[in-house]
Amino acid sequence: VALAVGVALVLALCALPGWAASVVLGRMPAALHGVLIACVRYLALTVAYVLLLTERYPRRGNGSGA
Repeated sequence: VALAVGVALVLALCALPGWAASVVLGRMPAALHGVLIACVRYLALTVAYVLLLTERYPRRGNGSGA
């Protein structure tokens, strides 16, 4: 769960630059989009695991669960 706090911090730090880039460029940069998607995916899986909604343990990596 401590890792989830760090991921949430990364998500918060990337959200504002992502929004600004989207306003200026008209789209989200691919690298920033990938970071945000990975953060949201990890946090969703962590919350689901903590609330006992899934037995799948949140792992670091590409999110494949393997």
